[in-house]
Parts: sequence; structure tokens; C-alpha cells
Amino acid sequence: MSRKVLALLGIFFAFSFLFYLGTTREHQEGLKSLLKPLGAPSFKEADEIELSYQGKGFRLKKEGEEWVILSDFKKPARQATVTELLETLADLHGEVRAKGKRYFSRFGVSEREALHLVLKKDGQELAHFLIGKRGPQWESSFLRLKGSQEIYLVPVNLLAKLDIWEEGPEVPQDKAFVDLEVLSLPVKEIKTLSLTGPQGGWTLRREGSKFVFTKDGREKEIAPAQAEKFMRKLFPLLAEEVVAPESFKEKGALRLSYELRNGLKGELEISCASKECLVRKKGFVFRVKRENLAPLFKPFEGKD
Repeated sequence: MSRKVLALLGIFFAFSFLFYLGTTREHQEGLKSLLKPLGAPSFKEADEIELSYQGKGFRLKKEGEEWVILSDFKKPARQATVTELLETLADLHGEVRAKGKRYFSRFGVSEREALHLVLKKDGQELAHFLIGKRGPQWESSFLRLKGSQEIYLVPVNLLAKLDIWEEGPEVPQDKAFVDLEVLSLPVKEIKTLSLTGPQGGWTLRREGSKFVFTKDGREKEIAPAQAEKFMRKLFPLLAEEVVAPESFKEKGALRLSYELRNGLKGELEISCASKECLVRKKGFVFRVKRENLAPLFKPFEGKD
């Protein structure tokens, strides 16, 4: 086959592909224009989310700039997960599939059968969704708005976003939103790191292009690569779960303190048993595997 023919075929396939993309985009945009908007930009500004099924569930509440979970006790929420949910609801569109109370049970959107999702801002209700069964496609759900008899099919699997993988609603669990990241520090920006406790402690500080390690009144220089390898074993520090605040025992607790080059400071309180540790940060208590904190107890001993 000549180069000229190959070039013509290449041009033909390129134009065909561009035409396909254009028509597909037009189809998707046209389809969306036929759906009724169920969301609103104001949903992104919500500061409280209530999730419940048959009276059982939990709340998400914004405190300052952070989201927290209010269930059996207060827990930290993953900010990105909450933001994604609000953005999804703000851009929600749906197609009316049925209307009337006689269809509520079929689609799982009755008051008792549905999962209730309520958005609030400054105590005022922005929206109240009754989420029913999953739709005919995986990425779809049935729902209705509180006070309406219209049942919508939306192109989003809202149950999956709440960590519910069944065909229909069930009691929502806060684990879908719990943030298990205890601490993540940019290793290159750490200026000092220190551990203190009843039995003494140690300090690792950056001095120009080197690190100095101090323990029991003695100092030694640590190569930057070795110091950073040590810190990368610690961060990010992840937990197994968040536990009740009263679980933390003050007696014998250790303090891990840090300071970054930009002046940001912080600390963790640590209480350990044989196989696990409890770590307290800003009032939240995390259960962490002791092995994840092992470098703290014997820093720069053996191979780090």
C-alpha cells in the first residue's frame, strides 16, 4: 500500500474519530438538557448533612473549615469525600419515571423504605432527598424530593457513594466518611521532630544541609538521606479506626512534636500497649498498629 493511500486513510480515520467525539458529546449534552435539575449551586454551601434510614444514622457538620461526623461520638471526616458528595448533589439531574404514592414501594422511596439525606445551611433546610433502590444501570438511583410524588431516575449511584452496596437502602454507616489519616507531613519540610515521655526522649533537627539527632544529652550528625528515610517510615501515619475519646489513658503517654520550615507546629499524644497504640490529635483518638510507630521507639538503631 502506497504512502499516499496510507496518509489518506489516516486522515479519514482522524476525521471519523473527531466526528464520533463531537456527536457523542452532543448526545450527552442533549440528554442532560432533557433531565430536570434536582440540585442547586447553594448545595455546595451546606454546613450540615443528615443521613438516616428508619430513624437510624448520623450527621456531618462543618466546624470552622473542617467537617466532622456526629454519631456515637465525634469523629474526623474526610473533607474531599464530603465535598464530592455536595458537588454531586448540586449538579444532580433526573428523569421522571413514575408519579404517585402507589409507586413509592416499587422504587423504595417511601418515608419508611428510603434513605433520607437532608442538607442544611445555618439551620435552614436546603433539600431533603429520599433515596430509593439502585436503578437499572449500576450508575443510577431512584429518588424523590420530600413533599413530592414524582419519582426520578438519576445517573448516579447515590447508595454506593454512601458505602452501601446492596440493591436498596439500609442504615448508613459513618465509615464511609471517617478520615483515618492521623498525620501526613512533607518530609522535605520538617525542621524538627521530637519524642518526649516519662523515660526521656529524643530530638531530630535540621541544621542547614544536615540533621542533628539528640538523645540522653548526646548529639550525632545524621545524613539527610538517612534522616528522611526514617521520617518516611512514619508518615503518612494511618489508623485502623477512630475510637471514643475516653479510651485514651494519660498515664505514661508520649508526645510527638513537630515543626515545619514555615513555622507550622503540632503534636500527637501516644499511649501504647503491646500490639497497638492510641494516638490523640486535636481531641480525636485513633487506634494505630504499634508496628507503624516502631521507628519512634528505637530511632537510628540498626538499619534505618
